[in-house]
Amino acid sequence: MSKLDNPPAFPTGVDDTEGMTLRDWFAGQALASGVSAEDFQCASGETRWQAEARYCYRLADAMLAERGEADRNCASYLAFLKEREAEGRDQ
Repeated sequence: MSKLDNPPAFPTGVDDTEGMTLRDWFAGQALASGVSAEDFQCASGETRWQAEARYCYRLADAMLAERGEADRNCASYLAFLKEREAEGRDQ
């Protein structure tokens, strides 16, 4: 998997402290959503809590990937609109 864009969740621009990453924020939100034990499988020797944390970070990674895809789709759509606008001016 390629490296996901993982910016600070709450950038301040005040100092060098970036704080929590967006990945950490997404994982925490997944945990707070109340994912249940049925949502994930424990690996051999893994505790329920380790499995839950792993699952939440996998969800966070999926959200970051989808966020990147949405950004790419938006950029493509904006380029398409610019092309249409330019074509309209040429006619």
